[in-house]
Amino acid sequence: MGVKTISSIYKYHIILLLLVFSCTKTKNPLLGKWNLHIIENKDSTNNWVESNWMKNGKGRLQYFNNDTVTVHFNPENYGDPGVEAYWYVASYKLNLDSNFALHSRLKHSNPDDVGKTVKRYFEINNDTLTMFAKEFGFRLKWVKQSE
Repeated sequence: MGVKTISSIYKYHIILLLLVFSCTKTKNPLLGKWNLHIIENKDSTNNWVESNWMKNGKGRLQYFNNDTVTVHFNPENYGDPGVEAYWYVASYKLNLDSNFALHSRLKHSNPDDVGKTVKRYFEINNDTLTMFAKEFGFRLKWVKQSE
C-alpha cells in the first residue's frame, strides 16, 4: 500500500467520524426560557378559550442542557393570603419524532405529585411554544425569551 492510499483511507475515516458525531447530537428546540402567554381550555362548543386557571397570572418555563426543566406559575393575586404558586422541577426526555416531552417530577408544590411523569405534546412556531397538558385539558402558549 502506498502513502497515497493510506492517506486516502485516513481521510475517509475522518470524514466518517465527523459525520457520525455531527449527527448524534440533535438540537433541542425547547432549550431556554419561555414566558407564559396564555392558558386555554375548550368551551362547550369545542373552541379554545382563555382558561380561568392562572388568568392574568404569570408563568415561566425553562429547559436546561442537563435534562432538567422548571415550571412556575404565579396567580394574579400571588402573595395574598391563601394564594399560592404552582411549580415543579423535573427531569425530562424528548421525543422529537412525535413532538412530546416527558417530565418526571422531582420536586413539586403539591408533594403528592413528586415522582409522577407527565407527557407534554408540543408545537413550535417561530418564537411560540404551544404545549398540551391533556390531563388538565389545557393548551399553554409560551413565548421564547432572548438569552
